[in-house]
Amino acid sequence: MANAKYMGALSVTLHNAKDLIARDNNGKSDPFVKFHLFDPNKPTETKIADIAKSTVKKATLDPVWDDETYKIEVPRSFNSVCLRVEVFDWDIASGDDYMGECEILLDKLVHSEGKDGISRRTCRLTSSTMLKKTLRAQGISGTVELSVSYVMYK
Repeated sequence: MANAKYMGALSVTLHNAKDLIARDNNGKSDPFVKFHLFDPNKPTETKIADIAKSTVKKATLDPVWDDETYKIEVPRSFNSVCLRVEVFDWDIASGDDYMGECEILLDKLVHSEGKDGISRRTCRLTSSTMLKKTLRAQGISGTVELSVSYVMYK
């Protein structure tokens, strides 16, 4: 029987990040990752808020997440699906600092999966076009390595 609400699920495994930019006074950062799904074909971006969030890795520019894995269900209401991966520096007092993001289109993922159905990717972080120029000027650096697979429900 088909699932009425979801058309399938992504399995996302977060491996590591490298060469992140320092956002703390000690020359390090406390990075964590947020995952979002959205439909890039909708006139206004339809985003599912913070569908998954990694653990925080303290005082590092090259965090390793020990293959944290998340299951993210894809709504049937989406015509096309994009996974946004956002990296932040955790701060207890002043609020989290944006460190960059990357996006993976599900359409491209399905056509590039390996023989085991999993696509392992290293994504270069960029800045959101919606950010103010002052935030982009602070610099974006680094990559995130993750594995993604998609299972379509019947």
